[in-house]
Amino acid sequence: MNNYKDEYTAAGIEFLTLAGISMIAPLCVYLDITVLDRRLSEVSATEIMQLVILFICGLACTRNAFRFANCRGMYTLIAGFFFCMLIREMDAFFDQISHGFWVWPALAAAGFSIWLSAAKYRDSLLLPFREFLKSKAFVHMAYGMVIVLFFSRVFGSGRLIWNSISGSIDSSLYKGVIQEGLELLGYVFILNAVLKLYGYCRDFNLKSRSCED
Repeated sequence: MNNYKDEYTAAGIEFLTLAGISMIAPLCVYLDITVLDRRLSEVSATEIMQLVILFICGLACTRNAFRFANCRGMYTLIAGFFFCMLIREMDAFFDQISHGFWVWPALAAAGFSIWLSAAKYRDSLLLPFREFLKSKAFVHMAYGMVIVLFFSRVFGSGRLIWNSISGSIDSSLYKGVIQEGLELLGYVFILNAVLKLYGYCRDFNLKSRSCED
């Protein structure tokens, strides 16, 4: 009976946590539009929060790559992916050097992480990654990636939706609010997945050690 109570309690806490962190996106958009009275530019609270979350995800995965030897290859690859996304989100900054310059540091980060995970940490790449695909952390990360890479782009498209709805009103504001707000929501799900991934790798590390003993 106590086990059931623990499961119900854990499910309730997870639901409330997801409900709470999902409010980050509308709060940031509200701060930009209403309090700061500005469009969602590259220096808006919404965009900055996206960068902060991606940086935290990349840094957390890098730290855990050093901490969990049995998951090092997987964490290295995932960290490289997040840093590539961070660089892509900073395209306006890199465009001051040259238009499209963000591609080069992103390729460097991707190449370095792939080389490290495949060449140096291959033994800790495939098995933990396969187990990760079965975990709840992967489900949350998949939700976040779908929102960021697909749903936010399509639903925030001015040509498909918002030009028709807004009519003569400038639809770029609608497009920015919807697209950037949804992207931030997706990044929040991804951050939650990274936090869950820590618990998964800790359990996987302990399981591997017990098998070795």
